[in-house]
Amino acid sequence: MACFDVPCVERLHIPKVTTYREPDSLYSWVVLACAFAIVWLVGGIGFSFGVVLPQFITEFNESRQNGALIGSIGIAFTLGESLLSSHLCMRYSCRLIAALGHVLCAAGFLLSSTAPSLPVLFVTHSFLVGSGTCFIVSPSFLICERYFKKRRSLAIGAISAGVGLGVMTWGPLSQQIINRLGWRGFYRLTAGLFAGSIFLTLSFDPRIGKRPEPDAEAPARRGLLEILRDLSAWKYRPYTLSVISVCIASFGHYSVIIHLMKFSSDEIGLSADKASRLYIASGMATVFARLVAGRICDLRSVRPIYVNLIAELCSGVVTLCSPLASSYTHLIILIACYGLADGAFRTTINILFMQTAKPDPVKVASAYGGGMMMTAIPTAAGPALAGMLADRSGSYRVAFFVSGGITLLSTLAYLPEIYKDIQVICKAKQQGPEDRLDSVFDNPTCTDYEVTPL
Repeated sequence: MACFDVPCVERLHIPKVTTYREPDSLYSWVVLACAFAIVWLVGGIGFSFGVVLPQFITEFNESRQNGALIGSIGIAFTLGESLLSSHLCMRYSCRLIAALGHVLCAAGFLLSSTAPSLPVLFVTHSFLVGSGTCFIVSPSFLICERYFKKRRSLAIGAISAGVGLGVMTWGPLSQQIINRLGWRGFYRLTAGLFAGSIFLTLSFDPRIGKRPEPDAEAPARRGLLEILRDLSAWKYRPYTLSVISVCIASFGHYSVIIHLMKFSSDEIGLSADKASRLYIASGMATVFARLVAGRICDLRSVRPIYVNLIAELCSGVVTLCSPLASSYTHLIILIACYGLADGAFRTTINILFMQTAKPDPVKVASAYGGGMMMTAIPTAAGPALAGMLADRSGSYRVAFFVSGGITLLSTLAYLPEIYKDIQVICKAKQQGPEDRLDSVFDNPTCTDYEVTPL
């Protein structure tokens, strides 16, 4: 009878079994759907900051430069903490970090709704919401990178499309809510949405793939300083040139979307409701571009670097042409073209930063976080500089000319890679048909291929 005093589990010696989910399974699409919904909320509200910007300038009697700093510094925190959030995702889990991001965003928007002055918003909005956004976006991309192998670029493009759909939805919707509740009521409502959507992070199951061996888990336990000293990703030419080009382009790319509402009302004479509908055109265009760009980058014959280069060219041209708009129709055409460029630009950034390192989760997280961190300062400085130039000149003409010129300048960073590919094509002409096909159409920015080092 003594044996019955022992617990059943101990008597039967039942081992604890942990099941691991397979990549490219049905559950992978569940994870993608939840990540899409999360990015739709955080990206849509974040990039619709231009709707709230005139409210800040009017209520606190501040300049366009100081008002734009709230949003641009918030984006800088989102990008600048990418390496930290990527490290935390590898050390703990994407599920935990994404949940923490929702808590930070909810707290940031709730505290911002009580802000008595603009300097307080630098803490509650720029820091808390910006950091929370980073802790939401990075896990969303990293978890889908692990759950998809065959159609990884398409999955990344689909998540990026969530931002575009969010801008299309939240741009005009934010203005309607502000008209009824004021911007403070809108921020309280947003805080509730982030608190309620935290359950979506439960789908980010970290048990993916085969059961890891003890030695395989060791790199994930590296400290943050050790990851910062890991410069292995910078040995690869496509990664290095991509980061340089994106950093320069980020200085001018975001000026249009952040100052859109103020530019439309002050210089075109549009009402706030009519100007907010421009986000619909931008959102529809960027959703289309993000999905198409993700699918195109999956093709073996296409290098994402050149898709990014074309996007930077289009963004620079659209920004240069923005001051020439004189009617609502002109603005719709320009903002739709900007949305196409923005969709391809943002999608290829994620692909380039995540797929130029070896297929090692730790290296992918380090490369992605390091690349995003490098873009933080130019992203914060660009819209603020545009606001300062607009304040001093009295219009956005000079500001948009400077921003567009800087964006076009970023394409020059790809000249070494273009020259290298021309050499490869010329050399391929001297080879046989089969070797020529492999040399010309090999896609070196996919994780299935070894990238040529510097």
